[in-house]
Formats: sequence, structure tokens, C-alpha cells
Amino acid sequence: MRNTLIAAGIFATAGLLALGGPAAAQGFGQVTIGTLPPPPNASAAKPGGNNVEGVTVTGRKQAEADKDPNEVLCHSEPVLGSLFPTKVCATRRELAERRRNDQEVARKFEDENVDGAGRTH
Repeated sequence: MRNTLIAAGIFATAGLLALGGPAAAQGFGQVTIGTLPPPPNASAAKPGGNNVEGVTVTGRKQAEADKDPNEVLCHSEPVLGSLFPTKVCATRRELAERRRNDQEVARKFEDENVDGAGRTH
């Protein structure tokens, strides 16, 4: 009885896989030949109107100056010598100040050719 149930389960699974096989073989996001939608008919557009078919409208990004400088943002940063990143939280103002400071140090390092100990070459 047990062997019969196992065999029935295997056959049912194989049947389901056989039915889903052609669909699964197409892969994600691929379209088989002959299934493309027909091209839009130019005469279908409203006279005097704008045809916006196929256009994706996204929201307008808020300018950095318009964002709240006291909003706290968190992100992960890699740690040198560790496989695990650390979570850093700071306000927009603190992150901007840190970014400016990091850029200034990098420019100074490139301009003066300073090594890690502060010695010039």
C-alpha cells in the first residue's frame, strides 16, 4: 500500500512537471516567437489628443535642498577586515558633512601625495 502511494505521488509530480515544462523552459521575462503583441495602430490615437501608450511616468524627485536636514537615515557600511557590515545612522546634515570631509581628505591626499601616516612624498 505504501509503495503504491509513493508511486502515485511520483507519477502525479511527473505529470505536473510535464505540463509546466514548456512554460518553465521559456525563462523569466522571455517571450516566445509569435506571442508578441500586435504593433499599436496609429489610427487608434484620438484626434487632437496625445497618445501616451507605452510611456512610464515616474514621480518627480525631491531636490536635496528641499529634504529635511534633521531626518535620520540608516545604511550599512562595509568594515575593513570583517565580513559583516555595520549599520550607521545619522541625520542628513551629519551625512552631508561627513561626505564633504571625506571628499576633502581624498582631494588633499591626491594633491599632496600624503601616505596614511601623514608623510608627504
